[in-house]
Amino acid sequence: AIIRGGKVIAMEGAGIRAIGSNAPVDENTVFRLASVSKTFAAGLAAQLVEEQKFGWDDKIVNYIPEFRFKSKKYSSNLTVNHIMSQSSSLVHNAYDNLVEANYPMPKIIDMFKEIDPMSRLGECYGYQNVLYSFIQPVIEKSTSSTYTDLMYSHIFDPLQMERSSLGYEAFLETPNRAEPHVLTRKGWVKTKVKKNYYTLLPAVGVNASVADMSKWMLAQMGKNPESFSPNVIDAVTTKRIRTRKEMRKRNWRPVLKNAHYGYGWRIYDMGGEDLVYHGGAVAGFRTEVAYSKEKDLALVILL
Repeated sequence: AIIRGGKVIAMEGAGIRAIGSNAPVDENTVFRLASVSKTFAAGLAAQLVEEQKFGWDDKIVNYIPEFRFKSKKYSSNLTVNHIMSQSSSLVHNAYDNLVEANYPMPKIIDMFKEIDPMSRLGECYGYQNVLYSFIQPVIEKSTSSTYTDLMYSHIFDPLQMERSSLGYEAFLETPNRAEPHVLTRKGWVKTKVKKNYYTLLPAVGVNASVADMSKWMLAQMGKNPESFSPNVIDAVTTKRIRTRKEMRKRNWRPVLKNAHYGYGWRIYDMGGEDLVYHGGAVAGFRTEVAYSKEKDLALVILL
């Protein structure tokens, strides 16, 4: 999808939903969003902060009392701001391997007592899936509602994202869905949808079509202020931590002047103009979304 001037100017599906099928991909075909789900978690969190349900500086141990780092000075000072801005200073993707091995979340949380951040909290960028998903208990305990219910009431329903959902079961119950495929020596092969990362709903759990994602991007660009306020947009796109690692990526290096993480969004300096971006990848799916405030232009690509 291509969005410009507050309108979807082009939207199209290409290909088929699965090898061996004639069912076409169209604008309503649902894909896994993978890490683009983080943009939804950040948007919901910012809405709830605006409603004064909790604050960015709230301590994580107030919501997950059993959580501990190796050192007490870190455990008691980790905040919502740190997890949502990816500034926990932990090594990248801490304990994703345990998610892939289907460890239960309580056991993964318990493992954090074996490690410490590499530097002071808020000082270093460390991209996380597990830690980012701690926003779910923060949201649920501060509102007495489920994360899924709030996602529908605050985002999916107001923006009329009729084919969007959360979780493994919801994806499999969607008739018009794209199946995951992986490249092997024999070519592209259909594979099974993996359930493990769906345990991290805020980080990896959203399913959506390109038509629904167009509505999401329009909201990010301020075109739906009654559902997604300017304050919420400012909160999630304010530069929180510099992401030097992004500067070294081969494809970005020629054009990228600086890179930061906000809340659930990357903000790339492309020669004096900001590109607000996030990508996602999980076995069999790739997602790319980006918009420019200056150019009033957005792109959505679901693969």
